[in-house]
Amino acid sequence: LAHEGRLGEDPRRAVLPAAPRRRHPRIPHAQQRHVDHHAARRALASSAAVGGAADAQSHLDIILPAVGECTFWGDPHFKTFDGGRPSFYGEGELYIVKSDRVAIQSRYKSTLFTKGLAATNKIAVGGNFINGHVIEVGCLEDGDITVDGRAVLAGFPATYTFPDVEGARIDYTSEGRLVDQATGVFSDRHIVHMDLPLGVRLTVLRWVNYVDFRLRMPRQRGQDGGCGNFNGDPADDTTEAIFERDGARVQDVDLLFRRRTDVSVGEGQKKLLATCPEAQMEKAKRECVQELSGTRGASMDIVQLQSCYLDICFGANEKAPEMLVAMGM
Repeated sequence: LAHEGRLGEDPRRAVLPAAPRRRHPRIPHAQQRHVDHHAARRALASSAAVGGAADAQSHLDIILPAVGECTFWGDPHFKTFDGGRPSFYGEGELYIVKSDRVAIQSRYKSTLFTKGLAATNKIAVGGNFINGHVIEVGCLEDGDITVDGRAVLAGFPATYTFPDVEGARIDYTSEGRLVDQATGVFSDRHIVHMDLPLGVRLTVLRWVNYVDFRLRMPRQRGQDGGCGNFNGDPADDTTEAIFERDGARVQDVDLLFRRRTDVSVGEGQKKLLATCPEAQMEKAKRECVQELSGTRGASMDIVQLQSCYLDICFGANEKAPEMLVAMGM
């Protein structure tokens, strides 16, 4: 617990001012307009009924903001582009953003300081929008920041530019706006800023054994993942709904990370699973077998399945860590 920025400490007793903000171009007011989620839902349903998926997509292009923001922090909680609040407590690799051009994946690993529930350990960015390169940024304990498996940004602060991707760069500094204001007490900050094509702006805050991030990007056609489907409706950005659309974990063929993490389920996770209502657990068992297809050995591996059960049973509950504390964990 001596390390600054370790997940599990309670820094809320004395919050210091955040580091100076790193400036990005201002988004025009027209792109930041408020979205009436109920109206968006009705308009989408109406357009789909009359003209099919293509008309519905065209209608979304008109009524939704051109650029959105998604954030996640801690043991991992999301605020999606549409304002949904899914949580992911099981270990493994999941999509943050999945689209034809942009792919961003996350790796979740449990820690002692989250009572055995998962925290965001690492992210990977890839896709043809950066010419097939893969950027990996993990927590400080995880080691180097890499591009295509090669360590970059060895110094601090430092900058990396891509020789074959115009305008793409990664800056590594101590400056940046916090995602979780409770981390304001941590003075030793290591913040990665990615300025990438298509207006994708990703800020990753590296703490000792987890990361937070803020993602700003234009909506991509057909996108989905932990940051939601950016359709103006937060109601369909639940953990369970995201799994139904995308699968519970990234399939082997699509994995951006160089290897898949070993998944474990600890005593705290098992205690939490024991409180899952019977009907919800039966649903989780059915859905996880189906949604883990394409993941190496997942349908045959009870540990992988239990990790998925956690997300189905408790993905709508941001207070799962507090439940474990109440159990004496």
